[in-house]
Amino acid sequence: MIQTITKYGKSKQELVKQCRELEKRGFDYVAPITKVKRYRKLWKNPNGKYHCYRRDYMGVAEGEVYFVKMRREV
Repeated sequence: MIQTITKYGKSKQELVKQCRELEKRGFDYVAPITKVKRYRKLWKNPNGKYHCYRRDYMGVAEGEVYFVKMRREV
């Protein structure tokens, strides 16, 4: 059986520390650490699920996330 883990982090240093701990437990890299841009829509009422009017739309927030995929055989 193969166990696969995908880790996300806001900083690359934080993610590297987590990967080193996983390597000690027997995990290997499937994909290298990569940076992905994430986009999120901003609305005036963030708790509401229904946005029907254009005037409620405030814009888009951009962010960067690092992720890595690791696996091991169990």
